[in-house]
Amino acid sequence: MRYLAGFIVFIALIIFVFVLIFRGGGDPEPQPQARLIDRANTSTEVRMTEEFAITADQTHRQVVITVGQNSASLTFERGYEGDVIRTQSYTNNPTAYAHFLRALDIAGYTNGDDTEANRDWRGYCPQGRRYIYEIVDGTEVSQRYWSTTCGNKFATLKGQSNLIRQLFVQQIPDYNALIREPMN
Repeated sequence: MRYLAGFIVFIALIIFVFVLIFRGGGDPEPQPQARLIDRANTSTEVRMTEEFAITADQTHRQVVITVGQNSASLTFERGYEGDVIRTQSYTNNPTAYAHFLRALDIAGYTNGDDTEANRDWRGYCPQGRRYIYEIVDGTEVSQRYWSTTCGNKFATLKGQSNLIRQLFVQQIPDYNALIREPMN
């Protein structure tokens, strides 16, 4: 009788181990990712920074596109500390912003390597361009991913970077004319 009870306990332990292995050890279910479109009626802004080749501070340039529910802007900056050269702003509205955010959702704007999300992009692709994609809530950056024109082997953005860049550019009505002007 004692041997039978021990055998039953042994079988129960084996079944328990198999259940743990095949169920993943009881790991919690991943939480659904927040959608950008849920922020359409908030003060949240999305921002894309295009940083040009690494050069001397006096000749370094970057372009920043910021889009919110009430405005979209294109800012040209000089130097690594972002001295503003000029800014062009446009009105926006919550409906247009919601469409834009939904398109970014579909393109994977919030898909990135969270373990590397704050990894330093500086120095990557020194002769090309670096793109930094951010979600800004007031003064806090709640997401920051990046990619480059030199391939995305080390990039943290896992969405469709070319499509995301195009979506940002399309928020600036006269982007092509503005970008051709000298960035002095």
